[in-house]
Amino acid sequence: MPRPACVLALIALLAGCGSKPGVAPDPLLEVKNPRLRPERRALAIEAAWGRVLEGAADRAAVRTDLKTLAWSPNWPVELRLKALRTVLGDTDPAGEADSRQLVRLMVPREKDPQVIDLLSQIAGDRGWTEAVPALIRSLSRPDTGTKDTERAEYRAIAKLAPERPVELTVVQTFLHPPPEEGAYGLSSVELTRADAWTVLGRLDPSRALRMSMLENNSDDPDVASIKAAVEQLRAAPRTGGEFVWLRSLRDPSNRLNGEWWREASAAVAAMGPERAPTLQLRHAEVIRWATAHRPNWARASRQELLSELRGRLAGRTTHWRTAKERLGDRSQVQSLEMVEQTISWADLLTVLVLDDAVHDPAVVTALFAQAALDRKDKSAEYGGIVEDMPMKSGEGAVRVVMFPPRPGARRGDKEFVASTDMMAQSDRSLAHYHFHVQEAQNSSFAGPSTPDLAYADRLGRNCLVLTSIGKDTMDVDYYQPGGLILDLGEIERP
Repeated sequence: MPRPACVLALIALLAGCGSKPGVAPDPLLEVKNPRLRPERRALAIEAAWGRVLEGAADRAAVRTDLKTLAWSPNWPVELRLKALRTVLGDTDPAGEADSRQLVRLMVPREKDPQVIDLLSQIAGDRGWTEAVPALIRSLSRPDTGTKDTERAEYRAIAKLAPERPVELTVVQTFLHPPPEEGAYGLSSVELTRADAWTVLGRLDPSRALRMSMLENNSDDPDVASIKAAVEQLRAAPRTGGEFVWLRSLRDPSNRLNGEWWREASAAVAAMGPERAPTLQLRHAEVIRWATAHRPNWARASRQELLSELRGRLAGRTTHWRTAKERLGDRSQVQSLEMVEQTISWADLLTVLVLDDAVHDPAVVTALFAQAALDRKDKSAEYGGIVEDMPMKSGEGAVRVVMFPPRPGARRGDKEFVASTDMMAQSDRSLAHYHFHVQEAQNSSFAGPSTPDLAYADRLGRNCLVLTSIGKDTMDVDYYQPGGLILDLGEIERP
């Protein structure tokens, strides 16, 4: 029985053949069709742009569609590169202005190295100097497989500012970041400064360039904050994450942080430089807390702290991480004997303070209750902060505060994402912590993962991870920036 004409028309339309007689189908429909082979879609990109050059299609509309494809990490990278080359090859004045903005917005957020290489090369070759802050922000993301000086972003920065070394260009960008720019203020002064500071941490390992900057630009509020940290806490931020942390600590509108700074700087000054000539920002609260609650530890020598910790850890049951995962160049240090010759006075104090915390009965009870909530929630790992209880002294002078990840930051049951609430509340914390409790017996995942170690490096924080060993037992591992890990043994449900 013949099918009605309307049915045939519908079938033709669904098959992609519903265009009017004599009118070629829109190539953009093929570009957007994920069922087509990449080669055919690449040809469709050429056809779509050919229509723009012939005046048969709207330039702005086609550019928008191709930019959307280029931005999306879900498309094959060869198609993204094809779309980018097409858009960036547009010689129309309005198109070039749009391309320059595209590079500024895309470079700091892009993760694919091929796309970054293309964007960096285009910016460098065409002299788009306004892209320098975006290139610095991209360079701030670590790439363990490539030296900074060999990365496309570094080469582009050198080409765009040939009159001075790249390190000085980064310093100038830190001191004079561009005002907020781009759609919805996506590039802020704070982000640019933080990422520039991260890059300087790698390009200026001796700190000579940054120390000179502190001396010559003390009228800048952020520079003044860094200088105050060096002089009063014996610590300078090493990464952009620590720079943001210091910025918050020095916020003049935060009364509690101001009071904390006075107490912490007084505690550091009382130690004398012979005990700890240089510190990291993460040590300041540990020293302040110990001065208030464990003054004998704050006055102890390195050897005395080492002896105390050695006695505590002796005989404890520990668990090595055996899950298949490469830790890069870092060794999975989990015993005190392996690091006791090099671990600093401040790190020994830190471990002792946190070891006390995780063995406090009230804290242990809270941790097991939080772990039970984490195990039920398969959408995220849970975590929080260890902090002082200022109204108490001696035993029980700490508490743990959990911050479940927000709905938009839940990346599965094997990744912890610190919420903005947690970061805002952790200025004065002793440490960050999270759980590995997906299963009751999870010992193969005991200890920090590679992303966990990167988290400590990026934010400059003391960290703890608690792993479920049995229904009523968790293993506790301490880790810190630089990759040092110490297994503190098991804790049991009260």
